[in-house]
Amino acid sequence: DSDGLSATSQCTPCKATFACDTVALSAPVTKCAAGYFCKVGAPSVTPLLKNEDSANYGPCPAGSFCEEGTADPVPCPEGTFRSATGGTAEASCGPCSAGRYCTGTGLSA
Repeated sequence: DSDGLSATSQCTPCKATFACDTVALSAPVTKCAAGYFCKVGAPSVTPLLKNEDSANYGPCPAGSFCEEGTADPVPCPEGTFRSATGGTAEASCGPCSAGRYCTGTGLSA
């Protein structure tokens, strides 16, 4: 987008749903992998959490799922839960056990 940049800080952070995992990109081309979310600045299709970036990208948190190219984790629907990170589809959310019920969305236990 810009010519004559003189510092890395002048480069644009990778945009939502994408991962900028290659140097010298002029535009993002690779979607974030299923099981991960990428809001902004993701350096990999499977980005690991760093404390300062935990709100921007990382493994899909427990209680949710992330399909390919997800910017915001999707909560598991009512009646289901997911106790582990890395859910890739709604089918990753399991049903509540017989004799119990789950109210609300995004449950992790």
